[in-house]
Amino acid sequence: QVTPQLRPGDLRLVDYDNNGKIDGDDQVRQQDAYTPRVQYGITFDMSYSNFDLSILFQGSSGGMSSLFNGEFGDWGNFYKYQHDNRWSIDNPSRIHPRLASRGDTWYTGGGYGNNTYNFGSTDYLRLKNIELGYNIPQSSLGQGFISNLRLYASGLNLLTFTEFDMTDPEVANRGYPLSKVWNLGVRVNF
Repeated sequence: QVTPQLRPGDLRLVDYDNNGKIDGDDQVRQQDAYTPRVQYGITFDMSYSNFDLSILFQGSSGGMSSLFNGEFGDWGNFYKYQHDNRWSIDNPSRIHPRLASRGDTWYTGGGYGNNTYNFGSTDYLRLKNIELGYNIPQSSLGQGFISNLRLYASGLNLLTFTEFDMTDPEVANRGYPLSKVWNLGVRVNF
C-alpha cells in the first residue's frame, strides 16, 4: 500500500524497514498493553459528631488505548479535542494533524490509523464517589414514629485527572462523555 497524496497537516509516518513505502511491515510493537498493569481504589470513611463523610477514588496505571478511533469527517463526528487542536494554517501544530475524512489521508479507513497519534495513556485518577451525611439527633426527633433521620448529598464521577480528557480513559472509544451525577436524599427509619 502506497502512502496517499500527502497534504499539509498530515501525519508523518516512519518507514521503519526503509523500503520506501509505508505498509504493514512498518508497524512496531507498543510497550504498553490495552489492559492497565495496575488498577486501584482508595476509600476514606470519616465521622464526627452527627456528620459522616465517605470518599472513593479509583484509577489505573500502565495501559494504553486507542482513544481517537471512530468514524470521522463525512461519516461521523470528530472529538472536540481533535477539532480544537487540529493543524491549520492559523495553528501549524507539530503534534496534531489536520482533520480528515475516511480514506482522505492517515485516517483508519485509509489504512493509516495504526499510528501512535491514535493511542494514548489510559492512566487516570477519578473521584468516583463522595457522600456527606448528617444524622438528626434523636432528641430533635421527639417520641414519634421516626427512630432515625439522615440527610445526605452525594456525587458520582465528579473529577477525573488524566493526560487525555477528550474521552473516558477507563472505557476506550466511549461514544458519550461520562455522566456526573449529584444526589440529595433523606433516609428515614421508623
